[in-house]
Amino acid sequence: MSKPAITCPDGMGTLEGASRSGDYALSWTGPEGAPFMLRETDTGGTARTLYEGTQLASTVTGRREGDYSYAVGVSEENGSVTWSESCAVMVRPYSLTVAFTFFTFGLIVTLATVLLVVRGHRAHRRGEIG
Repeated sequence: MSKPAITCPDGMGTLEGASRSGDYALSWTGPEGAPFMLRETDTGGTARTLYEGTQLASTVTGRREGDYSYAVGVSEENGSVTWSESCAVMVRPYSLTVAFTFFTFGLIVTLATVLLVVRGHRAHRRGEIG
């Protein structure tokens, strides 16, 4: 059987391209219809299997800040597993300052919209607008 190959999102192995949200899609190639296993290794060296099946892609969600590496394996008929080269993904969420800035801006826009709707409704009821 041919060796599988995994593809991580472009640039996510660098600080500049790191995932801010902790979710991303991984895809791989390998023998058609083969049983694949997607393995994740985190910063602490803990490895876990995230997916087993015949699909050629998976979405990873909910990852905390850290460095992760992924490899895909294909099961051979003799029970052994052939693993791909690994690829790296960095997760670097926005700082709390940036997150609170986004939240504050969203809150201001929401409050301004509510105020505009209420004022428009009152003006309409007074007959000032159609």
